[in-house]
Amino acid sequence: MVYKRSFYPEILIHPWMSLKDILESEDMTQKDLSLRTDISEKHISNIIKAKASITPDTALKLKKVFWISSDFWNNLQKAYDEDLARIEEKALMSDRIEEEKSILSEIKDWYKNLELLWFFPKLVYNEKNQEIILNNLYSFFWLSSLKNILEIFNINKMWLNFKKTESLKLNKYNLACWLRAWEKKIEDLSIWEYSKDRLKEVLPELKSMTNNEFINISKIQELLLNVGIYFSFVEWFTNVPVFWITRRYKWIPFVQVSDRGKRNDTFWFALFHELAHVQLHLHKKDDILININDNEENKEQEANKWASNYFINEKDYRDFLNSWNITIDKLVEFSNKNWVWSNIVAWRLWFDHDIFWWEISKLRTPLKLINY
Repeated sequence: MVYKRSFYPEILIHPWMSLKDILESEDMTQKDLSLRTDISEKHISNIIKAKASITPDTALKLKKVFWISSDFWNNLQKAYDEDLARIEEKALMSDRIEEEKSILSEIKDWYKNLELLWFFPKLVYNEKNQEIILNNLYSFFWLSSLKNILEIFNINKMWLNFKKTESLKLNKYNLACWLRAWEKKIEDLSIWEYSKDRLKEVLPELKSMTNNEFINISKIQELLLNVGIYFSFVEWFTNVPVFWITRRYKWIPFVQVSDRGKRNDTFWFALFHELAHVQLHLHKKDDILININDNEENKEQEANKWASNYFINEKDYRDFLNSWNITIDKLVEFSNKNWVWSNIVAWRLWFDHDIFWWEISKLRTPLKLINY
């Protein structure tokens, strides 16, 4: 039977109180109990004085004397130990808040983001609520302290592949929070073992979904779970200039796409770009895929090329560029021929800087999501 508690007292109740009451009701002395249990009188005295614990061995001996379940004694001791640790932790919370005050000052912005995403109830960020906020964060991150949060998420080593806008400041704690928010989104999902072949089979269906005005997040997630890839969508956080991320979560490929850019075509390119990384570059749990230095630039270019060419055949695209007098009508005709929405072609023209034409922006539709 699993022992569950429904009440947590603010004062300590040591097992000696129950033992003392039973001894009195049975008109038994500590010496009598010592003789009956073969436990030293001194040890029994220490239990009565709350200087010693009731061990499982002691509980079994008390059961034989009083015919009271050993679970009763073990649970009394367990509850006491838990209450003692909880009360001591609460007494130290002010010290913990002081120790982590520098981190708390960093998290103010993204804590509000988490409130907006319904991870936390709304709170005023002040000293009065700091203990509640800190406990919420411990629960959210599965931590007992925030001091190692950057190391846990490998933020300082940048053990991730992400696109970063250099002009915007990256807050490391915001990024750690953002990564955890993605993980929370997929924690309870069932997933198949990753299969590169099954991924190739599902890619055409994903491509066909680009023809819809609305992006079905749940459908994308379902398709990718069936091929062994976690997929999550989370809004952009303040001071986290990250578009997309590919990594492993519990050894499983994990593609994460944000609403950065807030356009349908940007979303679809982001998704296929990261799926390219899964196929081409994500081989080991500790693969480092970073596009912020020259060593990783080739991988980013490879992913860009793969995603671009999957949507639109490279030869057909170049022939289209070389055709005379490109118009919106011709762009739409070319899109229909390649079974992609015109905003994808417009995005490709914009991304490659092959043509600068203000009318193309009209085809790049705002991000529209359903089932999210």
